[in-house]
Amino acid sequence: MKCKLNAADIKAIKASIAHWNRHARGKARRFEGIGVRDCALCMHYAFCPSCPASRGDGCCGRRHAAAAMYFIFGSQCQSEKFRAKARLVRDFLKSLLPKGTK
Repeated sequence: MKCKLNAADIKAIKASIAHWNRHARGKARRFEGIGVRDCALCMHYAFCPSCPASRGDGCCGRRHAAAAMYFIFGSQCQSEKFRAKARLVRDFLKSLLPKGTK
């Protein structure tokens, strides 16, 4: 069951989708990592349990942890394994948006 999202929640989700999409395309910004300070959702929600991406298994759950395994900080050209995992996180975040959201 999805929680009720307000405009600020949707904005944070969209920013996080854009963040992970950049990683998925291998086009991350300089010094753009995958930590709390790089995530609009983490910055918007003070605690994981209140975040719509938290499903009782932490930060975007197993998807984020799987991507983190292949992340090399400072690498502008991440491996295909990392980009594939980044696509999973991005697609999961897209699933959080209400139907019809652009």
